[in-house]
Amino acid sequence: INLSVSVTEYVGFAGILEDVVKIDDPDAISKKSTLSGHGNSVSKVAFYEINDKACLASAGRDNTIRIWDLTNDSEIATLEGHESVVSSLAKFELDGKPCLASGSFDHSIKLWDMTTNSLIGTLTGHTHYVYALASYQIDGVPFLASGSVDSTIKLWNLESLSLETTMPSNAKTVFALAAYTHDNVPYLASGGNDDNITLWDLEKKAAVRTLAGHSDYIRCIVTYKNNGIVHVASSSYDGTIKLWNVNDGSVIASFEDVGSDIAITPFTHNNLPALASGNETGALKFYSLTENELVKTLENASGSVLTLSVFNLANKPAMAIGTGHDIEVWE
Repeated sequence: INLSVSVTEYVGFAGILEDVVKIDDPDAISKKSTLSGHGNSVSKVAFYEINDKACLASAGRDNTIRIWDLTNDSEIATLEGHESVVSSLAKFELDGKPCLASGSFDHSIKLWDMTTNSLIGTLTGHTHYVYALASYQIDGVPFLASGSVDSTIKLWNLESLSLETTMPSNAKTVFALAAYTHDNVPYLASGGNDDNITLWDLEKKAAVRTLAGHSDYIRCIVTYKNNGIVHVASSSYDGTIKLWNVNDGSVIASFEDVGSDIAITPFTHNNLPALASGNETGALKFYSLTENELVKTLENASGSVLTLSVFNLANKPAMAIGTGHDIEVWE
């Protein structure tokens, strides 16, 4: 749901651009409601629509995924089955149906049919916590990349529910993944506890470039387009957000002193790429990705920002912010 080609959170189930979120007036967005139900911290959120119903999926450290109807802020369903923390979510489409993948500290990935909120199957193979997921397509076939604490990234064919390949990672823990397309070739950006970002060619299933510049673990990775060219934005526990040129690996800009635990998500501002960030103090900031500067500091969230997503709700821009056990919805 963004101008970028990051298929983890910001494009449609089919892996194509679905909608562009435009926040033309950052001053007009504010907290509207709170979704409560998780018994522990919220780790990830993902927005989707089914039959014109606006829904939000939230993953939690209470081992569950909760499904919310944003038209009335009610809980539709609780997806249970994981035996530990649910750390990551990724949308995809299978047989024309909107689906969701969830990664867990129980070492597994579960696939869910969002039309029935039922389990499709479970992918096993990782030997430690699964921290990150990213979905993508090759020749119309849905695939999933998963990052773990077992020093690997696994690529899964979601049509056959089978493991395609395992790629060794220099980072023992892969905290972040983002898929994108460049010159019609699918790529993956991964980041973890080696402080670097690795770019992978998903057709060759090989690393092609390392983005070095952070001085601590990578927390989040997203992609965006500027003048038709794909870029990567990353947040790190070194307190910075960096913008990268994927063609030569150079740092375009670095936003300093953003926080020690930074969640990020892209959107557009005045039809140009922009970035929202939230940190452990609850601070929410908007950055221009063309001027490479801070545009707006919003009112703080009610707690530490663990995850955030920007989407269109009833033709208006909205944000879902995971703060502690709750999710704040801003419009």
